Amino acid sequence: MSSLTGPVCIDSLVSERFNENPERWWNKFYQKNTANFFKNRKWLQQEFPILGQITQSDSPPTLILEVGAGAGNTAFPILEQNKNPNLKIHACDFSKKAVELIRNNPLFESPGIVGSIDTSVWDVVSPVDADSGKAQLPLGIEPETVDVVILIFIFSALAPKQWQQAIRNIWATLKPGGVVLFRDYGRGDLAQVRFKKGRYLDENFYIRGDGTRVYFFDEDELRRLWSGDESMTPNRAVGSNQDCVEQMSNGLSSVCLDSNLDPSLDEPTGGPNFDILNFGVDRRMLVNRQRRLKMYRCWMQGLFRKPFVTSVAEASKVATEKTTVKSAVELLAASTSVINIPIVEESGPAVSPL
Repeated sequence: MSSLTGPVCIDSLVSERFNENPERWWNKFYQKNTANFFKNRKWLQQEFPILGQITQSDSPPTLILEVGAGAGNTAFPILEQNKNPNLKIHACDFSKKAVELIRNNPLFESPGIVGSIDTSVWDVVSPVDADSGKAQLPLGIEPETVDVVILIFIFSALAPKQWQQAIRNIWATLKPGGVVLFRDYGRGDLAQVRFKKGRYLDENFYIRGDGTRVYFFDEDELRRLWSGDESMTPNRAVGSNQDCVEQMSNGLSSVCLDSNLDPSLDEPTGGPNFDILNFGVDRRMLVNRQRRLKMYRCWMQGLFRKPFVTSVAEASKVATEKTTVKSAVELLAASTSVINIPIVEESGPAVSPL
């Protein structure tokens, strides 16, 4: 019987063992599985067209932060296709072994690569610094300097109680107008159905045979999480992508003075409120003709934006200064649909039989 119909929660002591130091299990995983174990994600620019725009030769300076970079199977394909000399990729992971794999990749210091890549050990759920009260960010990353954050099959590895801290840290890295490219597992995915008894940590949260954790999301859950809107009503009027581009061409003052600006932005909330520019559920059936098997996959994908203005006070200040935006966020605002391609099946522990 699958865990979907009859979940049996593992012992609390065993659960604590896996939840207390999750990086330990990922270190073991990357120690066992080298970079050759993974497939490069060559579908990235199709899934997320903005990656194709910011890697053009005439694109503005852009900083990409990939969280949970693993062996570099997202960062290096982007770098290989890049023509933007001012593109910087910072690939971080909380596994020291994963960071070692990135550093040992021949492309890491290849003279033939356009742009640059750096890497560091960083836990996206790091608490705020006790002395300064500020977020602890990846080495070399200053607050509000990142244009694009990439989160691909990363949030599912976190415990639900860690999600809000992760979002706060991501918010702290992003420039106003910066975006998050998100893809992760959906409820009812084949990987979830395959789980056997004794692998159930919590509702829709499981432990794999190698000790790593995985959660399976639904759409409403992710919309609430990223918008900060528990009532599921739109968190603010974002308008169309074209409207956003036109506003930016006239300077931020046109955005700040927009009558749609929500005065409630100055009110305290439970966490950061991202604009959800695009969200989709990718369901597909894979067929193994030789074994006559049908495999049903489900992924969640979204494009989330840190608002250009996060409070009425800030809006008034920017409107007075008549600041004009001239950076990568212009391209981010013009980004088109991200839910439009057949993606290849992931390799690795995420979809391997359990």
